[in-house]
Amino acid sequence: EGAQRAGHAVILLVGDEPYFTPLGFARARRVIMPGPVDPRRVLTLALRPGADENLEGLVKARAILP
Repeated sequence: EGAQRAGHAVILLVGDEPYFTPLGFARARRVIMPGPVDPRRVLTLALRPGADENLEGLVKARAILP
């Protein structure tokens, strides 16, 4: 709810699929997480309908400045 109120469209996380699937998360099949991450653990949750449909490529960090 907090992410949605902040205006985010998608939540991406690395976690256990059996735990997060009942909460609405699904495997992000075209998203590549850097480092030693099992691709089966990269999950997304669309906070707006269809917001995760076109996600693909390498995840990059973005600096957030005050």
